[in-house]
Amino acid sequence: MKRSPRLPCLPGYSINYNVGQTRFHLSNHLQYIHEGVPYFSSKELPGVGGAPLPGQVSPKYPSIYTRGEVAELPAWIVFDKHILKFDAFWLESAAFPEEGNRHFVHKCVVYFYLEDGTVKVVEPKIRNSGLPQGCLVHRQRIQYYRGDGSTNDNYDIIDFNIGKEVVIYGRKFTLVDCDKFTRQFLNRLGIPVPDPIVIPEDPYTKKREKIDGVPEKKRAGKAEAYDSAPKLDNRILGFKAYWDDRENPGGYLHLLNLIYFLSDGTIEVSDVTDPDKHYILVKRMRLPKEYKGLSMPGENDPMTLLNVIGDGKRPNRSIADPLDAGRSSKEFYRDKDITIGAVVNSFGRKFVVYDCDNFTKEYYKVKFGLDDFTPAPRPLTKEEVALTAAKEIGLQIAPYNGFGSYEDSLRNCLTVHPSQIVKSMKQFYEKDRFGYDSKILRFSAIMLSKDPVYHGRKYIISYFLADDTINIHDGETAPNTGVNGGMLISRRQILKPGQDIYSSKTPQYYDYRDLFIGNYLELEGHSFHIVGADEYALHYMETHPNEFPKSNVRQVLDKVRQAVKPIYKEFAAQFLKDSEFRTVPSLQFREAIINVLPDITEQEVLTLARYYRDKSENEKFSLDSIRRYAQDILKKELFDDFQGLREGFLHHDEDRKGFLTKKTAYSVIRGTKLPLDVEMIQVILEKLSVGEECHINYNEFIEFINYKTNPVPPIQPINISSAMSWQNLNRPEPHHTVNSIAIKGFVDDLMLEDSLKNQSA
Repeated sequence: MKRSPRLPCLPGYSINYNVGQTRFHLSNHLQYIHEGVPYFSSKELPGVGGAPLPGQVSPKYPSIYTRGEVAELPAWIVFDKHILKFDAFWLESAAFPEEGNRHFVHKCVVYFYLEDGTVKVVEPKIRNSGLPQGCLVHRQRIQYYRGDGSTNDNYDIIDFNIGKEVVIYGRKFTLVDCDKFTRQFLNRLGIPVPDPIVIPEDPYTKKREKIDGVPEKKRAGKAEAYDSAPKLDNRILGFKAYWDDRENPGGYLHLLNLIYFLSDGTIEVSDVTDPDKHYILVKRMRLPKEYKGLSMPGENDPMTLLNVIGDGKRPNRSIADPLDAGRSSKEFYRDKDITIGAVVNSFGRKFVVYDCDNFTKEYYKVKFGLDDFTPAPRPLTKEEVALTAAKEIGLQIAPYNGFGSYEDSLRNCLTVHPSQIVKSMKQFYEKDRFGYDSKILRFSAIMLSKDPVYHGRKYIISYFLADDTINIHDGETAPNTGVNGGMLISRRQILKPGQDIYSSKTPQYYDYRDLFIGNYLELEGHSFHIVGADEYALHYMETHPNEFPKSNVRQVLDKVRQAVKPIYKEFAAQFLKDSEFRTVPSLQFREAIINVLPDITEQEVLTLARYYRDKSENEKFSLDSIRRYAQDILKKELFDDFQGLREGFLHHDEDRKGFLTKKTAYSVIRGTKLPLDVEMIQVILEKLSVGEECHINYNEFIEFINYKTNPVPPIQPINISSAMSWQNLNRPEPHHTVNSIAIKGFVDDLMLEDSLKNQSA
């Protein structure tokens, strides 16, 4: 039921226009509603004499597509983030029209959002325009206004095209251009898009550009205009200069940073002699070339005032002197006056420019055509002279006396007033513990001692990457052994043996380069032989090969390649069996590498073994064992609806190809409530996936778990959730469990087939 807009919206005032009507269908037909482009539209409701009934609105076009040509999806999904963009303008009448300037032309952008038919209008902001710009109309549905003031409907896609005028809240926007996406989108809908239209010229903008480009005659009271201010705002020229004040008592050489602001020609100078304390020497100002003392009051004013009336009884009156007779002309430093080697006079101080930054070099190269930017020589500061002399003579540091740390003693020698040692926090921030990532490398070692009680005893060496400290604790503490376990060396930096600590030389400490499997260490009188490392340490060293070269597979492989190259034929023959390369035991692989490279370390051999180990040996669950586990669970849960499972697969396989994606197959299995754990389902799908896209043959999956048609022997039950979780399946094996090596990959990476051919020849 509809109502007349002339009647109030109250009960009893609504009119039912369907009284007496027997046919309520709406017929569709083609109607040319956009310059010859046909659309499907609904016929108007019958009215009196062909005119619409009171309250009746014009037809609404249901869709620009015919039914059945597109997917039945809502518009907010199909047209999500699809926006039509049009360039437009609107005219604003001038409040005080001048000659040739009766209106202002406002350029703006109109956005039409296809997902919901909303419209947004934005006028780009122009700096120093003096006009309120930005978002003129926030995103909303806009009603279409007729000439008589009545509303028809909201603006739709057919109302936006180049050359059309859109009235939004009393402002008439003329569309003149669109982007590439908008043009292609409308053309694919059958809507022709005209060529772009030229926006009318704005008289005010043209007048302003004329004034900025060709300055008019200066008038009294008008400040000097800089045409470069809008273009060069926030751009500066950076120079390095010095001021030699050593002739005056207590003076010294000042290192300066001179900054020239391109926007207004001002200069700022800061003293950077002390790297920790900077201060402004000359605040930002226009720097005059000649300094003749302090200016008199009113000398730098933009105009000269003349006192024409004033006798002391009445208020003084003054006018501006149009001749500027009392104004003194001053020249200020510009960008052309400051170059490398130039002397800048700053109120009697002579600043010598000796270098500049890269942006300044490009600026002078483009504007003035300069090519030579060689820094000019400058005198050395007092500190630089002292440092140079100390390097030539050799700085004598008092030897360490044993009190405190070596850094404390060195600090006392460098300054009379020692302060707290400031350590660099970069290493701490990068290598400190973060979550479960401990950043601690742990190695297992055995002690080498003459005492049989401690000889061969296992210890754990922990290296902290955050501060290069080491601690050592007992690795095997058993009761009634007569040996107290616990911490052997607390966490601290450990000096390397054979050093005279009571000297002026910087002591050497153990770091991460000294910790690797197979190395012998002398730690504060205790001898250790590193025999192993935990999985975290090995994985960390392998993922940081630049820091740990003995865990760098490429470097180790290059070393082996150079040693094997002369005897490659004999080396490869020992791994052949039945004319094929197969897996070999890790001990045989180790012996072969050591025979070729006697000086290779255990860490490097282990790196190769971990990289080329046989991946199949680490498979915890075979396909047969997983099948037995799955069928055993289905028997216990009394699941036998395999036909329903097949129907679920067929429902998603419309082409009846017999294959589904892993994601779709997992959804069907979970939807049919197959009584298998999530971990079990994921492992089975991973094993049965075929092809590069990992599709699943659902018939093979059904036969795999169907214990009625394809029964398998039972198996001892396990905890599926924990045993088949991703933590356990993806956890690398410890290094001591590398039993076999996939030797074919190792031989292929050596890339010595050409050498084998030469040796055979």
